[in-house]
Amino acid sequence: MTPELSYEIAKNLPQVLRIRLLRNSCYQYLTNYRKPIGLIQQVHWFFKSYRSSCRTGDYRLYIFRNQGRRPVGYGALQLRGDRLYVTECLDTDQRNQNYGREILSVLVEIGKQEKRVIAAEIWATNERSVALHTNAGFELVSQRICRGENLLVFELKP
Repeated sequence: MTPELSYEIAKNLPQVLRIRLLRNSCYQYLTNYRKPIGLIQQVHWFFKSYRSSCRTGDYRLYIFRNQGRRPVGYGALQLRGDRLYVTECLDTDQRNQNYGREILSVLVEIGKQEKRVIAAEIWATNERSVALHTNAGFELVSQRICRGENLLVFELKP
């Protein structure tokens, strides 16, 4: 049975700081910046980059909450060229409850509404994420060595 999650786009600093905690619980799986993000670093990023990127739609964060309103994960959409790159992350205590599938489903739906090719970059060693995206219909389109590791690129056409 799939859990029901509510979600909203993160528009204020408290939401983005909560996402920071979620993000720092899974940073080792991320492909962009694989270190924990500090409080000052996140506040700076929010004011200098995120607010304007969110307004233009180039980068958006979504916070996902369970029925008890507890944040369980986040999703991000980043527009690069004509592709919309997805990232999703779950609180480590919330894994194995189908939340990842539901978060990805929401992000895919947003991408489809925008009529965009949806892409995901995933480390080859992240078998759970590879399976999640493959099961959602993503297809492997390329791979490359990045920082000494195999990085897979998946796409889902609109």
